[in-house]
Amino acid sequence: MNRGGGRSTTETMATHDVGAQIHVQVRLFTNLRRFLPKGYDGPLSYALPPGATVADLLATIGVPPEQEVTAGIREELAHRDTVLQDGDEVLLFTPMEGGSGSAGSTTTTTTTIGDPPEVAQEDCIG
Repeated sequence: MNRGGGRSTTETMATHDVGAQIHVQVRLFTNLRRFLPKGYDGPLSYALPPGATVADLLATIGVPPEQEVTAGIREELAHRDTVLQDGDEVLLFTPMEGGSGSAGSTTTTTTTIGDPPEVAQEDCIG
């Protein structure tokens, strides 16, 4: 363990140290970054029991059950009851709202999770 108070980049945060485990990588975005350990900026690695769900992962991270969270796993949107698989990369962010509508209404925008689109050099402003 890193004696400086933060976690080293190779340290695994484990919820259980006994028996079979699955390992997932987690990237936190938007205001969920507040759940990163102090001084830590990269993806986190978690060891969880087989059959663990997104809800179990959120509880392990310390995200309250009432927090609205959008999860992406295997380039698909996931729900709290989605079962995690060994090696999953989990992207967590808060839902984005916006758009124009009548007064008092809000339009929710859903973002597809995946690789960013490639931009041709001539499309760049420079």
